[in-house]
Amino acid sequence: MKIKSILLSMGLVAFTAISNAAVINGNSELQGVVDSAILSQSSGIVDVQNDQVLNDEVWAVFQPSSSTSSFIATFWGGNTNTTDPSANTAVFGIYDIYDFSKTVDLSFSSFNNNVTFSIRASDGRVGVNNLDSGINFTANQFGFYNTNTFQGTTYTGYSQMSRNAGGKDAMLTYNHKNGFLNPGQKLLAFDPNLSGDFDDLVVTIESAAPVPAPGVLALMGLGLAGIGLSRRKTKK
Repeated sequence: MKIKSILLSMGLVAFTAISNAAVINGNSELQGVVDSAILSQSSGIVDVQNDQVLNDEVWAVFQPSSSTSSFIATFWGGNTNTTDPSANTAVFGIYDIYDFSKTVDLSFSSFNNNVTFSIRASDGRVGVNNLDSGINFTANQFGFYNTNTFQGTTYTGYSQMSRNAGGKDAMLTYNHKNGFLNPGQKLLAFDPNLSGDFDDLVVTIESAAPVPAPGVLALMGLGLAGIGLSRRKTKK
């Protein structure tokens, strides 16, 4: 195979890998969670299997002031009792996609079900609830993660599939629709133990949006370069 064909294949494979929707198992309670968040009292506005936002691995704050997360519900191994002590093991946060050692906890408390965060444009400094976290991200790009402990085992799932075992999806995203959430809001559903239910932690996020993953853009760029090379050789 010629080099131009290899490069083009790499770009196409990368694009395909991030474009497939995750399969939600039949035991999932996610559809019920989504239906309960619909303002019009009419279920079915969002189909959790078919309305997933694709390419949601990397995010950026698009309003310089802050980004707001609102807690909706937690489910632990299918347990819908939010007073279950296992819910106290939840950790929800963001991480630097260029330096995985940099994480910022955005977990909710029993006294406050909202948390705000911001990333300062000048130096990447992350603020949480208007307080300095002391952590500087490399850029205004980040991923989400969720950690929980179930039956004695701790699991962590990341928005970037490459960070999860087997390259599986651990987070789904859904957009605002008429009657579902408010304009500008998105819903995130986590499955850190990769069981396929995506109902372990569900939150809404606003003032932030997914952006193309840097690595994928590079591969797609190589593929386009291969196309250009092919055309130039054809003209000779």
